Amino acid sequence: MIDASSPWLIAFIICLFILSAFFSGTETAYSSVNKIRLRKYAEEGNTRAAQALAIAENFHTTITTILIGNNIVNILLTSIVTAVFSDLFGAAGLAYATMTMTIFILIFGEILPKAIGKDYAEFVAIKAVRIMNWFIWLLTPFSYLFNLFQKVLNRYRNDQEQPTVTQEELLTIVDTIQEEGYMDAEERELIHSAIEFDDALVRDVQTPRVDLFAIDINDPLEKIVHLLLENKYARIPVYEETIDNIIGVLIERDLMTSLVKREEPNLREMMREVVFVAEHMPIADALQTMQKQKAHLAVVIDEFGGTSGVVTIEDVLEELVGEIYDEYDEVVQLFEQVNDHTWLVDGELELEDLFEKHLQYKNVPSSEYNTVSGWVYENSQTVPENGLIFTYEAFVIEIIDAKNRRINKIKITKQL
Repeated sequence: MIDASSPWLIAFIICLFILSAFFSGTETAYSSVNKIRLRKYAEEGNTRAAQALAIAENFHTTITTILIGNNIVNILLTSIVTAVFSDLFGAAGLAYATMTMTIFILIFGEILPKAIGKDYAEFVAIKAVRIMNWFIWLLTPFSYLFNLFQKVLNRYRNDQEQPTVTQEELLTIVDTIQEEGYMDAEERELIHSAIEFDDALVRDVQTPRVDLFAIDINDPLEKIVHLLLENKYARIPVYEETIDNIIGVLIERDLMTSLVKREEPNLREMMREVVFVAEHMPIADALQTMQKQKAHLAVVIDEFGGTSGVVTIEDVLEELVGEIYDEYDEVVQLFEQVNDHTWLVDGELELEDLFEKHLQYKNVPSSEYNTVSGWVYENSQTVPENGLIFTYEAFVIEIIDAKNRRINKIKITKQL
């Protein structure tokens, strides 16, 4: 016989309910807790946060402990309540006990604790550390057996271990933070650029061959000085006979200093050694190469060994922080809105920026080129010329400025 009115029995049942709620709440808290925030608290000297972080990171052992403890508590709780109800109500007690325990365990042992554990994950995880560590120690033999069994099963799995957060997920997190108002659009763009930095190639940021300013070593000195004064570049590639044979880099200041001193400059002795990088090299590797060789400019070579263009440290940095203009740069209007449905676009604008940033259109067209001019050229299917038109989904694209097979400006009209 069970004395249903015994205060000890009532207290024991209440303790079991509390433990059931504890295991359910901590399961949600430790599975959803922000580990980065816990790590920050730990670095600030919060020892409980450090212990909570250790529990969250060793989640296999933690979840095993929680599930074992929760099942033991719920089974024991159900058995005792069933025995009490059977003693009080006879054969009908089983039905009463089943209905009562289902309601109470669902509401007070599962739903409410899990909701609190999710909404106050850091608070619950830190406050529950000592009790959780005690249960982990108490149930260590069971956890060890289950983990051993899991390791045996994992031997037959071919799944590769996945990172905690992928690059795409990290970008989504940054977008979410910005949408929630905790980050400026400029900060979001900077973080996006930093994350995607390794994906960019030298050919994406180089000054292409058609825009390359270089001098011939065999040209008269007067002509070279005139070209330097006219173009105002600090570092100039020097070639001999053909642009594909770049033999050095001339520093404009060195030449002008020599002329001011009324010396007879020897360009071959004056020019610096040229640094070469491949057009398919990641810009992070190119930057490292240029830093090691203390070069601000490198010549980009194509797959045939010819000159594809040049890249500077400034070009690489602009991939991170956007355009950097000096007092000699001509500011180019890359995007201009004519009306609500018409826009003028410079060919040098990034294709992704055009659609996502300016047109607010998420379905960016797939292209092997990064710039608008490259994408238009890809879709032209012929030599690009003024007046050529093609469509992309709801947009009509028209070339309005093309010279020497180069696409300078297009007009985009959105169809209504």
